[in-house]
Amino acid sequence: MIRNRLRKCGAEYKVVKNTLAKRASEGTDAHKLEGYFSGTTGVVISYDDVVTPAKVLLEYAVKLEPFKIRVGILEGIVLEPARIKEVANMPSREALIGRALGGIQSPLYGLAGTLQGVLSKLVYVLNAVGKSKSSN
Repeated sequence: MIRNRLRKCGAEYKVVKNTLAKRASEGTDAHKLEGYFSGTTGVVISYDDVVTPAKVLLEYAVKLEPFKIRVGILEGIVLEPARIKEVANMPSREALIGRALGGIQSPLYGLAGTLQGVLSKLVYVLNAVGKSKSSN
């Protein structure tokens, strides 16, 4: 169930042997997590969005008593469970992209509206001048 939800959001969940996890982490940023590889260890790898898998994991950590989030790593920075909660509370990747595009578009819409207003006033003035010349 958790694997399916994580797969839908572009992440994988694997239960791994600690010795293999330690060996696989050598030479990578995940090497910083070596001290956490004890007991039953599940590893989540996200390829695109990090926020949505964090939300799914937190949801399961609340629902299931034995399921606990011990540590995470993001861009080489080790994240304790409290920091993972902060990541999960961030807006999703799509929402952040939408906000960025909205921020880029709003000044352009303002400029277009201003230019349209100036052009329409120019047309009214030219129209008025044309009417006054034709009446003379």
